[in-house]
Amino acid sequence: MKIFRRRWLLPIVVAFAVTVGGVAYASIPDSAGLIHGCYANSNGALRLVDGVPCKSTEAAVLWNQKGVPGIPGTNGTNGVSGYEAVSRTIDSSTASSSDPGNSLSVAIGCSAGHKAVGGGAIDVVWIDANSGRHIGNLSQSGPLNSGGVFNIWIATITKLDGSNFGDGEKAEATVTIFCMSS
Repeated sequence: MKIFRRRWLLPIVVAFAVTVGGVAYASIPDSAGLIHGCYANSNGALRLVDGVPCKSTEAAVLWNQKGVPGIPGTNGTNGVSGYEAVSRTIDSSTASSSDPGNSLSVAIGCSAGHKAVGGGAIDVVWIDANSGRHIGNLSQSGPLNSGGVFNIWIATITKLDGSNFGDGEKAEATVTIFCMSS
C-alpha cells in the first residue's frame, strides 16, 4: 500500500532530473562567446541565464569573456646605470696578520664615484679543522663610515669562546657591497 501513496514522487524526481540535466547542458557562454545575465533593478542581484528572457523587474545584460585590448602604455626608463656589486673573500690563511686574535674582519669598498646602497656577508665560517666543529659566528655585518660617507661594508667573524685563533682552525668570509654612481 505504501507504494501507491508515493506515486506522486516519481514525476517530481523525473522533472528535477530533466531540469538539472538541462541546466548542466546549457551553454554559458553561448556559441558567439557572449554571457547573458539578468540584473534585478530592485537590489542589484545578477543571475546568469541561457536562452531564458529576463523578468519585467530585471534588465538584460550581455558581456564577452574577453575584453577589448587596452591602449598600449608608454615605455619605461632604461633602468639604473652605474650599478656595481663588489665581492671579496678572505680566510685566515690570507689574513694580513698571522695571528688574527679572536676575530677576522673583511672590509670592501665601492669604487671611486660610487656610494654604497647595501651589502652583506656570506659563507661565514670558523671551524676547527680537526673536529669539524663550528667555533665562530658572524658578529658584525654593516656599512662603515669613511669620512662621512658610508661606502665601505665590513663583516667580522668572532670565535664563540672568545679565545684567540689557533692551529687547525679556519675562518672564512665573503663580503659583497652594492654600489651606485653618485
